Parts: sequence; structure tokens; C-alpha cells
Amino acid sequence: MRRSFVIFLTISLCAAACSKKEEPTPAEPNAEETPAAPESTAGESPKRTMKEVVDAITQAVKDSKEAETGDTVCERAYSAQISLSNNLMKTLGQDQAPIDVDREKFLEVCNGLPPEAQECLRPSHALDNREECRRIKQELGPDVAAKLRAAVRKPADTEAEEAAP
Repeated sequence: MRRSFVIFLTISLCAAACSKKEEPTPAEPNAEETPAAPESTAGESPKRTMKEVVDAITQAVKDSKEAETGDTVCERAYSAQISLSNNLMKTLGQDQAPIDVDREKFLEVCNGLPPEAQECLRPSHALDNREECRRIKQELGPDVAAKLRAAVRKPADTEAEEAAP
């Protein structure tokens, strides 16, 4: 469940952060500088600035476009979501396995959506059409978002389901 929230949050953050085109305001000349964070020790994830995270998310979304394969919009959205997850895990230095998107559940939910909503499940389309996809997502409501989150599982969730009688 946490991973699905991370993907959902990632796309939302990317859409919000990438929509701003303003440059950050420079610090006051007399402002105290914050000391750099100490270098991370082995086993810890490296510390990143918000800009680095946003840049990593943006690049992962762009890279996911190359991975869009399939005969339908939903199949392309599925393959792009998998690519996005893998790219983010790699770029952000996560050592955990990437999320598992239940292909059948994802396609079932996606295929039940209007065509414009299906397009918004493709990360590259969502990035290029932030405002439109934000509006469409709001119109679909929380039930659809819950169904999509249910299709996204951590590998541990998948193993537990397969082991259940």
C-alpha cells in the first residue's frame, strides 16, 4: 500500500513541481547558510534536495515514455508505470524490489475509464498535460483512485497472497 501511495504521490509531486517555471529567489546576502548534511553512512539512502528528487522524478517519467509498449493505451500505461517504478527505485538508490502492479487489475480498471482518463495513466502524458489530468482525476473521484491503488502492490503483498490458502 505504501508503494502505491509513493507512485501516486510521485506523479502528483511531479505534476505540481513541473508546472512551476519560476526560478527560486536568491537568499539574502547576509542570510546564514545551512551547513551541508553529513555524508551518509553505508546502508542509508543518500540525502537529496527537493530539486534533486523532482529532477529524478521528471527524468524517470520521461524515460518511462520509451518503455510504453502494447496495443492499447492501457497496456502502454501499464508498461510505463512499471518502467517509472523501476527507474525511480534505481535513480533514488532504493535497494528494495520495485512495486508489483497487478496487470489484470490495472488493465481492468483502466479499460473501464473514459479515453481521456486512460491517457492520463501514462506518466508522460500526465506530465505533459498536468492541468487536464488533474481535472480528470478529480472528476473520476476517490473510488477510481482506490481501485488503481489496489492494483499496485509491494512484492511482499504479492508473496503473502500467493501463500494464502
